[in-house]
Amino acid sequence: MQRILTGLTVLNLLLLAAAFWLGLHAEPREAVAATVEASRIQALNAAFHRHFLVGLLAGIATLLVHSIVMTYFIGTGRWVKEAVARWRLDPALERATRKLKARCFPFAFFSMVLIIVTTILGAACDNGSVPSWVHLSAALVAVGFNLVSYFFEYAAVERNVALLQQVVRAASAQQQHG
Repeated sequence: MQRILTGLTVLNLLLLAAAFWLGLHAEPREAVAATVEASRIQALNAAFHRHFLVGLLAGIATLLVHSIVMTYFIGTGRWVKEAVARWRLDPALERATRKLKARCFPFAFFSMVLIIVTTILGAACDNGSVPSWVHLSAALVAVGFNLVSYFFEYAAVERNVALLQQVVRAASAQQQHG
């Protein structure tokens, strides 16, 4: 899981960085139409469309990565609960995996919410409902929070992998003795 999470996280961060960089070089279509001569509109619209598409892909990737982390903890938590019951293992194992899940779920959830809000504000910026600095500010917060979240999520997954190995060893020992 750690290799998969690392690969997906790196891909997602590259997409977020690309969307951010492209966004710095794009103008909302509403602003372009109102302030720019006709000869430059096509070039500025192309920059906007690149930002829009990469941003959309980055947003979907962000939702996917955090959803995978949440699903991983739900699945492994269930597996540990069943192993503890089946092999009469120490209930502290189940509590430990629940604690790890509880630690990283808020990060995953709010990372997804911030990306969704940023996307909505991008659409509002495009049609002129909000100034571009609002979308830019939301993007800065969302990308920064995702960086922090990935650190906590990776640490929790790493600890959970060690916990799963401990459960397997305890179950194997229990099986041999009884």
